[in-house]
Amino acid sequence: MIQTWVCGASGGANQRWTRTRAGQIQYNTTNMCAEMGPEGHLQLSPCNANDDAQKFSFSDGAIRHVSTGKCLEVRGPSDAEYVSGSGLPSNRSPILEAACNSSLIQKWNFSGAIRYDASQDLCLTRRADAKGSTLYLADCSDNPETQVWDYYF
Repeated sequence: MIQTWVCGASGGANQRWTRTRAGQIQYNTTNMCAEMGPEGHLQLSPCNANDDAQKFSFSDGAIRHVSTGKCLEVRGPSDAEYVSGSGLPSNRSPILEAACNSSLIQKWNFSGAIRYDASQDLCLTRRADAKGSTLYLADCSDNPETQVWDYYF
């Protein structure tokens, strides 16, 4: 079962995911992908682009399971608890599918390097954090100052 964990734990090695062209969520550089298990929990399984249990769509901050139309969510506090700071998702919280409702426990984003598809060793890089700064491809280094991006969909 795939669970939530504090960002950066174990150096972030267990938190590296890629979105594939087929709509899968692939774990790091392995051949393992997230899929909805029979009990409605997200789990790892060998990647198979023809397996509907592994297909997701990404819009409005939500990740939807294509075959059921349900959204991925983390069981945890209510929106009011989360916003007030009195409750946050905790380590080992399971990721489940549920009816989409735009709550905070159903909002997701990606952060990390953006790799060039034709050469996975090249990453989108910026020279500075200023309007009009040039973007270019460079060897991937996961440098948080120049190659880490937040992606909100």
